[in-house]
Amino acid sequence: MVGSTTDRSASPLARRGEREKWYNKLVMEQRCLYDYNLDELTELLREWGEPAFRARQLYRHLYVRLVDQVERMSDLPLALRQRLAAIPLSTLRLERVQIGDEGLTRKALFRLPDGAVVETVLMVYPDRSTVCVSTQAGCGMGCVFCATGQLGLLRNLSSGEIVAQAIWASQELRAMGMAGAAGRVSNLVFMGMGEPFANYDRWWQAVERLHDPKGFNLGARSMTVSTVGLVKGIERLANERLPINLAISLHAPEDDLRSELMPVNRRYPISALLAATRAYIAKSRLVGASRLSMCCCRVKTTIRAMPWRWPACCGAKRRAGRNSFTSTLSRGIRFPARRWIVRSGNE
Repeated sequence: MVGSTTDRSASPLARRGEREKWYNKLVMEQRCLYDYNLDELTELLREWGEPAFRARQLYRHLYVRLVDQVERMSDLPLALRQRLAAIPLSTLRLERVQIGDEGLTRKALFRLPDGAVVETVLMVYPDRSTVCVSTQAGCGMGCVFCATGQLGLLRNLSSGEIVAQAIWASQELRAMGMAGAAGRVSNLVFMGMGEPFANYDRWWQAVERLHDPKGFNLGARSMTVSTVGLVKGIERLANERLPINLAISLHAPEDDLRSELMPVNRRYPISALLAATRAYIAKSRLVGASRLSMCCCRVKTTIRAMPWRWPACCGAKRRAGRNSFTSTLSRGIRFPARRWIVRSGNE
């Protein structure tokens, strides 16, 4: 770890704590420009003796024009550009990009200042472009089918590190020369590495910055956050002013199997999760009817076979051509559930 004095003989939990302390100290000492919202940029430049409109110029360069170097912000005074050059735009360093689907799918690997890595995926379709971003380096949820979960939690990302992934995707689209609706990020999903609700404050700061009409200007309904089922996070989201979409990774219809697959279920069983979901739906109707999805996957893993189990509430009879579990969910919380099947494949 760059600049860290963590004792490698210490326990993983102790090392993780030391890493987070070191990172928090680093963030306090030097933030990147994407860590600042418009008000914070205005205050920073005011302390430097600059008028407020300079902050608005800088903000547009970062989030509208997507300028990747301070030196290219030619309408800013040279002295200000020289001073801004001491603050990095982003703390992410692009290591490599894997390209598939004839260039329409791109997976970027970024290295962080402490040596941890995160991934971002850009997916281009004829009518839209979607970017999948990470909110943590590693993940502490420990889902048995998830490769990221096997890493454990390394640390939370800052709001600027989350935002920078969306900026990278937009810059890639410009470099690809995409036109029309596919030429800008039209959908953003927080479904990369990490559990967003376990990094709620920094994640929500990134949401607000990406939504800001004065900057990146991505609509709230064009963003979706996925959670393993952290009830406290769902409750907080229900009270937020922006009606972004919610996806819940369910993966199993009954507690014993879900607890086996996803340890979080031992703290927040399905009954608690569905209660929070009902409350979320009731409140979100008041702020614009955000969309909810349930992700129910039959998991196939090379570690060991996970049999598909049907919930006892469905009974023995199953109607031909109909998923009983989907029907039960639809009746119980009044939204159309989705059943997705994940198949592993070679990269």
